[in-house]
Amino acid sequence: MKEYLKSYETLLGRLDEFFENTRRRYPQAIVCRPGCSDCCHRDISLFPFEAQIIIHAVSLLSEKVRERILKRAQLAHEDPLAPCPLLHEEKCEVYAKRSVICRTHGLPCLVTTAKGKREMSFCPYNFHGLMKIDGDCVLDLDPVNRALATINHLACADAAISPERVKISYALLSGLGQMQRSAR
Repeated sequence: MKEYLKSYETLLGRLDEFFENTRRRYPQAIVCRPGCSDCCHRDISLFPFEAQIIIHAVSLLSEKVRERILKRAQLAHEDPLAPCPLLHEEKCEVYAKRSVICRTHGLPCLVTTAKGKREMSFCPYNFHGLMKIDGDCVLDLDPVNRALATINHLACADAAISPERVKISYALLSGLGQMQRSAR
């Protein structure tokens, strides 16, 4: 296994552990659960490395499911307010292979704005009525994003592809569409 894949899996494991630790500390404050999909109603952008992982996961699904995802990808490509193409009956079709942005949404995250200001952000459904959140339950996204950008850079250099972010709809249309054409 390539070193950047190991690094990515380690990053995902740490993020999942952080989420579960925060959920255990604030069980009433986090409402994220299967069926809660408000954060999935947008055409998110991903690094190509993560897009390839998702495309591979989708390629393992049945033809019927892949076709449904392709139709929704076309809709999301035309309408950025459409639900994520991977969302079906309010659940992710490839939940185990979801991206970093999908794993961290809902958590209290420290982010740097375009103006360089540090702000805390989290899902508007979570953490209602709390006056404070313990610092060890706030995820600083800057180091996470730096690690992810480095992994993406290494993977894209290895695959000789552009490291620029892509919309999930475009990635699915390109990747799955190419698979369908190759199968014919």
